This record gives sequence, C-alpha cells and structure tokens, in this order.
Amino acid sequence: MRPQKKSFLSLSKLMTGSFILSLTLSSACAGTAQHHTGKDMVVPARQISPQGLGDFADDASYETMMTAIRRQEGAFNRRALTKNLIIAGQTYPMSIMKDTLLTFKSLFQQRHLCMQQGGQDCQQRFSEAMENEFNWYRPLVRGRTDAHFTGYYSPTFYAKKKSRSGFQYGLYQMPSDPNDKALSRNEILFDKRLEGKGLELFYMDDPFELFLLHVEGGGVVETTENGQKKRYFLSYAGTNSQKFRFIGPYMRDQGYIPNASVEEQRKFLKNNPDKWEEIYAQTPSYVFMKITQTEPLGMENIPLTPGRSMAQDRNIYWRKGMMGFVRAKIPDYSRRNQQGAQTKLRRFFIDQDTGGAIRGEARADLYWGYGTKAKFLAEKMDDYGDLVFFIKKQKN
Repeated sequence: MRPQKKSFLSLSKLMTGSFILSLTLSSACAGTAQHHTGKDMVVPARQISPQGLGDFADDASYETMMTAIRRQEGAFNRRALTKNLIIAGQTYPMSIMKDTLLTFKSLFQQRHLCMQQGGQDCQQRFSEAMENEFNWYRPLVRGRTDAHFTGYYSPTFYAKKKSRSGFQYGLYQMPSDPNDKALSRNEILFDKRLEGKGLELFYMDDPFELFLLHVEGGGVVETTENGQKKRYFLSYAGTNSQKFRFIGPYMRDQGYIPNASVEEQRKFLKNNPDKWEEIYAQTPSYVFMKITQTEPLGMENIPLTPGRSMAQDRNIYWRKGMMGFVRAKIPDYSRRNQQGAQTKLRRFFIDQDTGGAIRGEARADLYWGYGTKAKFLAEKMDDYGDLVFFIKKQKN
C-alpha cells in the first residue's frame, strides 16, 4: 500500500537490507472494493495446455481450501458479478468466476472423499477432470515466462485494554466526529486528543510497534485478561486522511541511523525517546482499526485464509475470486537454520486481496497468516515460479 492503503496494508517485506517493506494494499483500499463501473476486467494472458502442468497435486490441507472457497462464495453472494472477464482475448460473463469456483469445489470435495475411502486413482481422476472442465491461462509478462512471488502475514503485537504504566499509546476505532477523525498521529499519540471519548481499543507500549501495525493495516493483538491470554484480530477501519511516509528514510537522512532497516529504526527510537515527536511528525497519518472475528480482511471484505489467499494488482484483477495454481519454491521453515534452504510449493490459491506494491499481470503476494512460521515465510519469500489461472469451459 503505497501510499497507504485503505484496508489492510500488509507488511510483505520491510525494505531493510534484504527485504522491502511492501505495503500490500489490501482490502478495500479495499474494505469497500473499487467498482470500476462500466469496465470489463481484461487480463493479459495466453491460453495454454494443462498437460504440461503436472498432476495438480495440492500440498496444503483440504480444510483450508474449503475455508477459502466458502469465504469467496460469500463475497460473490454479497455483490453481483457484472460486466465481462476478458482473458487471452476470450470473453466470459463475470459470473464465470463463481461457476469456476463451484465446479472446482465439487471436484476438490470428490477428490477428498475418494482419498478418505482409500481410492487408488483419486489424484489421477481429479487431474483429468481439471484438464477437461477448465480452460487454462498463463499471464503475459514481457520477456519472462514466470511469475514473481513474495509473501505477507499478520504481525502479532502485545497490548493492554486500559492505559497503564508503560502502555500509553492508543489504538483507536474510527471517530464519528470529523474534527477527531482529522487529528494527526502526534496529536493522537502524544497530546492524547482522543482519550476519554470511548474510542479506545487497546494500548501499546511502543509507538514504533503501533506504527508497524499501521503499516500492516491489520494484525493480531494479544492481551492478558484475568490471567488468561486472549487474541484479537484487527482490520483496517479508515484513516485520518493525512500524509503517510516511511520514517526510515528521514531518520537515515538526518544521520540518526546508518540504514533504514527496521532493526536500526527500532534501536534508535528505543534509545532516543526525545526524538519521537520530531520523527513521527514526518508521518501524520493515523490508521483506525476495528476488531473482527476472523483474520484481517482482504478486498471485498473477504477474510484472508493462510496459505490460500493471494494478493494481485487491483488495476488488472479488480474483481476478486480468480482461481490460480502456483508452482514455486518457498523458504523451508523446517530447515530455517540453513541459509537459503527452500522447498517446493504446489498449491491452489484464490485472488482475494491486492497491494500498492503489487504491480503487473504475473505478480502475486501470498498470505501466510500469523505467528512465527508466517513471519518467516513472509520475510524470506522472494522468488519466481509458475502461476496459471483456470476458467470453467462454457457449453456451446
């Protein structure tokens, strides 16, 4: 999300030494999706034969696939599929996206049932059905035949429900008063201009961690209540409509830090609280949050599913729900102590999000959820692989 996104800005990579902070403009830049009135969705691609793609073996769980499908069905049911999808010069009614999803759902369920019953040729039958039921397409990329993959996740932060010693920096829900809604970051954090107005959600102990949560536009907050740990999901609710800037370049230019890595930013800010107001004044934007019952929301208010949701360029894929099959390599968490260790990824994903740093036809940010493994995958993943889409064949 660059500039700041409207829904869940995602921290795909922090531009720090080895990774870049890609604000993934998620959901409604996104909570409310852009409508593109009167515009067909045109996807530059070429039609391909599915026979060179292997057996469509999926390396993730049946349950996560069904969750992602159910959430996408909900989005299709909430908003009519109008206009056309034009891919590789072929025109389909936009409703073909829902037909594709439901046909795939049925085939995936049949494969699962077959395997549960001990069938011997379940995967082969599934692969044959995938070849027969769908047309297959690969995005067109100038000079390349592969797609660029990165990852993103929902960071976890510790907070308290009430302001206490050390926990003074408020995380607020969206105000209804326009004057409150327009307050700057420093006015909210240091002048406490929203305090006592019933807008408080949580308090954090470090304004830099709050800044990172704002960069993400969503995440997970853990608290301790009555001696028990409790987890809350947070999603983007809106902003104060003021300018968002990364503070790292300013700190570097002032000679405060040698480079704009998150580690250097955090270290300097921890040791120099007298510089906080000066530094945070460079990014007056403030992101308001809301508590949700699910993981952070992608575009069209679709709850994201770890290992199944992906973000793509909303300027091309402006209606969410395209089904894709990914063949790539990802960082191997089981060998995380071995630098550069990778493992194969072969998996079905659904396009359910977008990102300001996600540009182009063959560019995808894969969502990994929250926790240590998700963080590892998001920060380390940056590679090329194969991305193909499939669309249900139309009857003549």
